[in-house]
Amino acid sequence: MHEKTLKKKKNSQTDGRIAQWRCGCVRRQLDTNSRLADRVDQIRVLKDLLERTAAALEREIGSLNDAKQNLEYALDQRVGLATHVTVDNLVSREGRRDGDIVEDVVDVELHKVAYWGAGWLTVAR
Repeated sequence: MHEKTLKKKKNSQTDGRIAQWRCGCVRRQLDTNSRLADRVDQIRVLKDLLERTAAALEREIGSLNDAKQNLEYALDQRVGLATHVTVDNLVSREGRRDGDIVEDVVDVELHKVAYWGAGWLTVAR
C-alpha cells in the first residue's frame, strides 16, 4: 500500500506542476495578448496621425500651387506689359530713324529690356 500512496503522491505532484505550467502559459499568453492589443492601438493612433498629416500636406501643396499660378499670371502680366511697351517704343523709334542707323543710350537700354523681358517670359512659363 505504501507504493500506491507514493505513486498517488507523485502523480499529485506531477499534476500540480502541470497545472502550474499551464497557469504560467495562460498568464504569459494573456500578457502577450495585452501587449499586442496595446501595440495595435498605438499603430492605429499613428496611422490616423499620418493620414491627417498627409491630408494637411496635400491641402498645403494645393494652396502653394494656386499661389504659384497666381504669381506666374501676375508676373506674365507685368513682364508682358513691360515687354509690350518696350517693343512699341522700339518700333516707334525705328520708324522715326528714316534710314539712319543710330544707337544711343536709350536705344541700347530698350533693347536690353526687350531681350531680358522676352527671356524672362520664356523662363517663367
